[in-house]
Amino acid sequence: MEKQHHFTGQDPLKQLLFKNIQAILQENPFVQSILPAFEQIMEFAQVIIEQLEESGQSPLVSCQCGCSYCCHSQVKIIPIEALLIYTYVKRTFNDIEISDLKKRILFFSNLTRGKTFEQRFSMKQALPCIFLKSEQCCIYQARPSICRSWNSLAQSACITAYNSKNSQAEIESSPARDYVYGSARELFEMITRQQALQAQTLHMHQAIDDCFNNPDPLTQWSRGIDIFHIRPRM
Repeated sequence: MEKQHHFTGQDPLKQLLFKNIQAILQENPFVQSILPAFEQIMEFAQVIIEQLEESGQSPLVSCQCGCSYCCHSQVKIIPIEALLIYTYVKRTFNDIEISDLKKRILFFSNLTRGKTFEQRFSMKQALPCIFLKSEQCCIYQARPSICRSWNSLAQSACITAYNSKNSQAEIESSPARDYVYGSARELFEMITRQQALQAQTLHMHQAIDDCFNNPDPLTQWSRGIDIFHIRPRM
């Protein structure tokens, strides 16, 4: 029997998101409904953001197609995001594209193994996101919540941060996007922990590699099997 999910917080947005998540999860067994639930909640969050920005309640962001400064950051995701990305890749990539992706993962892993955060930061120009192709995201529809929320209000700040040697350089991002997408991610972290499933933060390239190395990662993960390897923190 699947565990019941509970949320006792007072945050109105999280209450609304949680209600929608619960409705989706109750339609089918957990393994069949968890990814559709995550996809639909991210789409719902996008609608909220669009309404806030169109009404002027939230500032517009400067991010646009072809701008990829933030795509050289060290992205971390939670297991449900890794599984969504992996499922999207298996559904939309051809054999050659998957082979190329695996090569990029291996290159990324070899170049970063044993390196500290500062050392990896200094190599950012050689370490674009494994899903960045021709300055565009090739998993845009399934991109992680951090990529949806961390959107800059000024491209000039992105250029300055990218060219900087300061690993702590900050960029003013959209508070609304950070709050809405961050709330959705927190709820899914909570739900998966209540299911006693892996929910810890993972480096994206390693998490996707773990998915490729499992014949049925979604089913295994949803049964409580630890399919994601926890590497030492640098």
